[in-house]
Parts: sequence; C-alpha cells; structure tokens
Amino acid sequence: MTFQKSCLTGLGLALTLLLSPQLATAQDPVSRNALETLPELTTAPPGPQPLPWVACAKKDSTCEPETQGLLTTRYGLNGTYTYWVTFNTTRIPCNSSVAGDPLSGLSQDNITKECAFTQENIFDAPAVDDPAWTEVAKEGGSFYHKGEGLFWMRYGAPEKYVYGLFQGSTGDNAQSDQKVTCSDSYFGIDPAQGTEKFCYVGPAYTKGIYGFKECAKEGMTCTPQENVSTTMVLRYGNETGWDTRLHRRNGGNVPCSDKFFGYDPNKDAKKRCYYDVLAPATVSSEGKWSLVARCTGTSCKELRRSISFGTSKTDTWSTQHQWGVVVTNSIEAEFGIFGTSSKVSASVAASYAQSQEFQQALNTSQTSTLTAICTFEESSDNPEENVKTGEMYQFLTGTEAVCTEGGACKSQTYTADHACIADPASDYAGPQCIPGYCANADCSECDYPDSADTDSL
Repeated sequence: MTFQKSCLTGLGLALTLLLSPQLATAQDPVSRNALETLPELTTAPPGPQPLPWVACAKKDSTCEPETQGLLTTRYGLNGTYTYWVTFNTTRIPCNSSVAGDPLSGLSQDNITKECAFTQENIFDAPAVDDPAWTEVAKEGGSFYHKGEGLFWMRYGAPEKYVYGLFQGSTGDNAQSDQKVTCSDSYFGIDPAQGTEKFCYVGPAYTKGIYGFKECAKEGMTCTPQENVSTTMVLRYGNETGWDTRLHRRNGGNVPCSDKFFGYDPNKDAKKRCYYDVLAPATVSSEGKWSLVARCTGTSCKELRRSISFGTSKTDTWSTQHQWGVVVTNSIEAEFGIFGTSSKVSASVAASYAQSQEFQQALNTSQTSTLTAICTFEESSDNPEENVKTGEMYQFLTGTEAVCTEGGACKSQTYTADHACIADPASDYAGPQCIPGYCANADCSECDYPDSADTDSL
C-alpha cells in the first residue's frame, strides 16, 4: 500500500494536497461533524543547547585543563576559531604555533584571542584504543601514508597525545610527497614532556560533505561559496606537501597564507588553498506520525487541515542544502519510527531518504503550508456503517546533531505524507510504518520488501 500525496486507507481517502505559500485557513467539516481542536505541530524545534566550552587561557599563556581524556580545544574569538584535539594533555599552548592565527586578515586580528576546551568529540576523533592506529615513526623522524583523502594522525607517548589531520599520498613519488615530521615543532605541542614520543596513523577522516574545492592561490583570500559561519577543513600547499586545519569563520574571507596556517608546508613553492564543509560528528534521525486532526459524530465525512511543509532547523552554520545532505546521510545510516520496536533496513531507509517527496520537503525552508483533506465514504443505505471517528496523521522526521559551536542542533522536516484513519480502535497508537510501506488499512502492519533484514532495537 502506498502512502504518498494521496492514499486510500479503508474508508478514508486522503485527497491531493493543495500547496499554498501562505497559511491556509482550515475549513470546517461538513454538518453533523465535531472537529476536535488539536494543538498545532511545532513549526520550529527547540533551540540548541550551547556546548559546555570551558575558558582556560588567554593568548600566549598555557591552557591547563583539569579534565582529562579526549578534549577539543579552540583558539580565537567571537565565533572565529581554529581547533585541535588532545588526549590527556595537561599543558596546551594558547597561541598560533599550534594551528595558526584564526583571525588573520580580519579587523579583530590584534584583539587578544582566547582558548577554551570541551569534552564533546565534535570532530569525531577516533578513540585512543581504536584498532586502526598504527605506529609509523619515532620522534625526530617522518612518515607518510599511501591512500586517498585525509587521515587522522597523533603524536605523543602512551596515554598522552595531540591529534591532527594530514593528506594521504597517491602519486608516484608517495615516499617523498606528503611527508609529516614527527616533532614538537610540527604539531605545535609537546604532549608528553621528557618522554620519547611516537607518531601514529589512524582511520580516514570522512566528515567532509562535498570534497575539497579550490578557493585561492597563495597570497590571495579564500571565499567559501557556502555559509560564512560554516565549520570547514582547510588545506594549504600543493601536491608535494599540505597543511590541514579545522576552522570556523564568523564572517570574512580566509587568507591563503603561511601566517594564517602557522606553517609553510612547502617552502619556495607555489601553494593553493582548498576547503570542504564538515558535517556534525554525531547525527541521528527518527520518523514520527503526529495526530493533527480528528472528527467525531454521527457522520464524519471530511477533514481539512492546514499542515506545515518543509524543514525548520536551529543551527546557523549550514545552508539548507548542506543540512539536507547531513539528514539524508543520517537516515540512510539508521532510521526507524518513534514508538515502534525496530529500525528499518538500510535499503528501505535509503529508498525513503532519496524519495522525491522527502527531498522536496527537506530542501524547502519551513515557510509554506499544505491543505490536507481526508474524505470518508458515506452509505445512504445504511447510515450505521458510516465513519463515526476520523483521524488525520502527518509524517515528520526529527534530526539531532552535535554542532561545533551550537551544541545540540535540531531540525524537523514536515512532509506531504498524511494518513486518514477511519474508526480507529480505542488503543490505536497511530501509523507504524514509513510512508509507502503500509500493509493494512490503519498502517499498523508494514510491508517492507526486506523485512527479514529489519533490525530489532
């Protein structure tokens, strides 16, 4: 059974929706119906909770966090920062030697910058005991890693490390290209003073949304096409050597220069700058059927309701399209219906995430409404068989992510999918399936093509 913009469920018929750029007034049902007033669906998710950033130092002093374990530290001011990750590092220099000058090229360049840290793993750095870590060099040596894209690296002694990202080597001269020096000066931090240190290569970094885009030549400024407050990974250098930074810019362009990056990856060579937009580290999505209208009476013939359409979100770092990519990937990874006991299979989740109906709602800012109509059949020969109670449900998807500065960023996507339920049972809990996969009239049973692969919670 198909639940799309029009659907048939038993005695209930959901008519084609009428798209309106402005709020359409809900019309009264026909005579003899009692329309129950239900609360409007929230048109905006709750605001984000700020991340617990702990201020720890001013520029040119030392950040000494009392909290141990994996920490993310930022350096900068007023929404413009560079970031790095440490593990059990008790003394962190608060200066440009670690990750460059984030305010270079801005009017705030001479303002005193600050350091702060959080325990949130906002860049999805691998755990210290991740089996992917491989020792590649001793302190004073150098290393490279043959592979496509970015990889995590770390420098330190057992239980004390500073993390970074570096470019894999893919050319014919892989052993000489993209070499990283295993030293305090390269990483900008001595994570384990007085102890012999080592370098390790970890798993690939996969949080980029689009892939690297070239944006400037050395000495010029990089102007990202996306939202100016987007969190990015920046790459500076050329095919024989790159330097990589995690950065967030609160307005303005990014200087493509040694000063900004704090390091010259290839002296006496022409360099270029690239960027990629980063997805949040942790994202989860869940579907839900919400009751939006109900009619009761001796004859419940028709329900009309103005329902929200599109996506509302709390974060400011992403464009509508960027957030759409994040949500789509999240659904394809894992998806289920609120209140049910299972997650749908990957193929079913991907089918819904890529459907035209969902993508249209996902990439539309929540400013429009639709007039949804449920018509329930009447019998003139036997009025006792007429529908006494009719219910309309709308499908929405909620997504929550840990954003770099905003904390718990949330969104809600209201689709055109709605269900018309005739005379539901007293214990009816609403539709239980993703739109398009209902197996019976009230959508309490699902018809997933690969139901045997559905994962139980």
